[in-house]
Amino acid sequence: MDKVVSILKHEFMTNFKRTEYKFLTFLIPGLFLLAGASTLLIDQTQTAAILSTFSSQNIFFTIPMSFAMIFGLTILTSSGFLLNGMAKEKENRLMEVMLTSISFKKILLGKIIGLGLLGLVQVTAWLASIAIVFLLFIPPTIGTGINLPGLGTLAFFAAIYFFTGYLFFASLLAGIGALANDLRQAQQIGSLITVFALLPAWSSIMLVSASNSLAAKAMSYFPVTAPVTMIIRIFLGGVETGEIAISIVSLLVSTIAVILVSGYLFKSDSLIKDIEKQMQKAGNKAE
Repeated sequence: MDKVVSILKHEFMTNFKRTEYKFLTFLIPGLFLLAGASTLLIDQTQTAAILSTFSSQNIFFTIPMSFAMIFGLTILTSSGFLLNGMAKEKENRLMEVMLTSISFKKILLGKIIGLGLLGLVQVTAWLASIAIVFLLFIPPTIGTGINLPGLGTLAFFAAIYFFTGYLFFASLLAGIGALANDLRQAQQIGSLITVFALLPAWSSIMLVSASNSLAAKAMSYFPVTAPVTMIIRIFLGGVETGEIAISIVSLLVSTIAVILVSGYLFKSDSLIKDIEKQMQKAGNKAE
């Protein structure tokens, strides 16, 4: 357990210091706060006039999309760090050294928890900046008469899908990083996964206009698209409890399957390489 905690701390601190992480986690929310504070320099009646141009339908559409994009990007950012880390460690043979004292599953566990905490810090910073802007800088009269149901429900399920979605993507991308031949190959495959993960956001018009269509339900059950799709659909309403249960179970079962398959394939890959090395040594001796 001590080794898992050590890996957890190492992953958290190493990636916390990365420039791209600081940019996404602190600079962007900071700029959003500055943009909100700038409304104090504008006459409040002008601010109200500008914001009143946004209809209830616009805001109703923007809220679930914002939640979906924030959680989707956070999940993929943390999982992307895990993908790169696993691929680099395999490429420079550090993974082989680690495996002499700890199992692959424990390495994966430490990395997933460490980077999961990193993602939690990121999403907290983004949501806190949004809350501060709306509480301090937006006039309270703005939005009067606009009905925004389900914010509490959205936040609850967004947290659930952040957790389950992160577990799935972290396990999937970690497995890709461990099995890829090099970092470049891992990043190419990871980019393809990212495209599919954000597909619901790009298909948002379809989800809003037909949130209970066959295509929307299919994306809700498919693990790669389920987190973002379900966040949007739950806010829009009309999603049955059974659908939510199926999508969550699908994510959890897929996560377990990915971890088991990745561990098996990684062991097989390592065994094959060891056999190749032994055969090469035997061939050199024969010569």
